[in-house]
Amino acid sequence: MAVREIEIYGSEVLKRPAAKVKKVSEKIKSIINDMLETVVAKDGVGLAAPQIGESLRIIVIDLRRAKENIKLICINPVITKMKGEVIDVERCLSFPDFEAEIKRAKEIEVEYMNEKGRKEKIKAKDLLARVFQHEIDHLNGKLIIDNKSEEEKELYKKKIEKYRLEKSKRN
Repeated sequence: MAVREIEIYGSEVLKRPAAKVKKVSEKIKSIINDMLETVVAKDGVGLAAPQIGESLRIIVIDLRRAKENIKLICINPVITKMKGEVIDVERCLSFPDFEAEIKRAKEIEVEYMNEKGRKEKIKAKDLLARVFQHEIDHLNGKLIIDNKSEEEKELYKKKIEKYRLEKSKRN
């Protein structure tokens, strides 16, 4: 297991739809373990495989620090039902120092495969529903900045370049 670097806005892997996982191999298990370690180390609540450079349809959700005893590993997740709407602020590990108000479904149902290759179904609402939707967006190449104006995107691109420059000086 290893903490992996997070892909930052501008990385090509974040822009494209991720590939479906055909079987849970040792390589897939290793990626999942890295994701679990990374999401905790980076103080996140969810992580999609493309965020660590792996273009695969895998997400992990860890809400234990959010006072909810939930830790999930989801392979090839698909939202099958959506109900209600709510707007709230979201942050993303791939977008340092950025937040955006995003409209999401309040309640959803998701079908996925667990790390043992078994099909699962879960009903989610509130924070869990929001995290699922955010991470599944990553699997589809959709980012929280996509709904912002071109002007806001340009401002953030400049901010990200400054972040990358400062990070390269530290390394």
